[in-house]
Amino acid sequence: MQEELDDLQVEFAHYQTDDELDMNASRADYSWVQLLQHKDKATGAVKYKHLPKVMLMILTIDHSNAEDERIFSVVRKNATEFRPNLSTEVLSKSLTSKLYWQAAGVPCYKQELKHQLLQKCKATVEYNQSTKRKN
Repeated sequence: MQEELDDLQVEFAHYQTDDELDMNASRADYSWVQLLQHKDKATGAVKYKHLPKVMLMILTIDHSNAEDERIFSVVRKNATEFRPNLSTEVLSKSLTSKLYWQAAGVPCYKQELKHQLLQKCKATVEYNQSTKRKN
């Protein structure tokens, strides 16, 4: 591992002083892929083995966590003190369904649910209401 880190450091030093590089690709990832294919004129060996791979990994890191925060917000809206019995599984499935329909561009009021599913939901609600009356 230490040897690879040393190689990376040497590659970075060479990269900073390399006059032969043309990093004018329209996208950063294309530039790093091109660099991965760059060969040493004297030896014909790949000149940069580690540096482009590290840079491509860095480019996969999100620039913000806004999407994650939106998901947490949706979970907080569903898992309230008025719904203390919602399991993680139910929350997960609810969120998955919501995100699926959003991606499909179908608003919730236009979703067509199967009659059998609606019957099961109605039976569950009736059961819950009857057990509350008994308690």
